[in-house]
Amino acid sequence: MTYLPGNASPHFSWAELGVTAATPAAHRDSMGVLAATILEPIRAHVGGVVRVNRPDIGLLNRGWRAAQGIGSPTSQHLVGQAADIDIDGDLVALFRWLAFDSGLPFGQAIIEKRRTAHWSWIHVSLGAPYRAIGKRGQALCPPDGTSYQRVTRATAL
Repeated sequence: MTYLPGNASPHFSWAELGVTAATPAAHRDSMGVLAATILEPIRAHVGGVVRVNRPDIGLLNRGWRAAQGIGSPTSQHLVGQAADIDIDGDLVALFRWLAFDSGLPFGQAIIEKRRTAHWSWIHVSLGAPYRAIGKRGQALCPPDGTSYQRVTRATAL
């Protein structure tokens, strides 16, 4: 797989975001918007590295994702509008900041937990104009690890 050279934003390379030479321009452009408007401000808030988890399973990888039973066929990952991120630090504090204090134009912020007692990563996606009005600014948490529930500042973690 040949990744695009260079950076999507000051701190995120195209390779980190899973963008290859075969990625359609519209999807690459969306990933650039995600890096600039969501990921860079998160990095500034954290004051350090923000890792994009497994970008290879996102962009244009419907077949692999379906075979693994991962995600929705309408996932924003598939069109470069979402990323799963992790940090060296308090993931819950980052989720609360992102969801309730950041003012960032996200579509969804989901703190995820898989096969572990600990929170594993945060899914973040683009909001306007990429998501419908009623589906913007959604803060979600799967308390049982499988079903998502909307959370508010008062009910979040």
